[in-house]
Amino acid sequence: MDILKVDITFESTNELHLGVQCAELIKQQTKVFPLLEPLAVLIKKFLAIRDLNSPFKGGLSSYGLILLIVAMLKRNNFLRVSHAFFHFLKYYGKHFELNFDFIDEKM
Repeated sequence: MDILKVDITFESTNELHLGVQCAELIKQQTKVFPLLEPLAVLIKKFLAIRDLNSPFKGGLSSYGLILLIVAMLKRNNFLRVSHAFFHFLKYYGKHFELNFDFIDEKM
């Protein structure tokens, strides 16, 4: 039996929930970066196996993951998902300096 996980927002500080805008941004970025979708699926599975895919448990949200991937893809041109995956793990796991580096959410 599959379990359906949902996230429902009841209150928002904005009149318009930003989920629709985020979804549009992701659609646009998948057109610009063809590796974005398969890479995101691979990393999400990698994180899920390690129980790191839920921000409520200290993991990474899907949107946060997309922002990290897009930031990396903007700096590098990869031809294969495997190369991008290895670089993602190496860069954010070893080289990303939390005190100095940042991701610009405006992309």
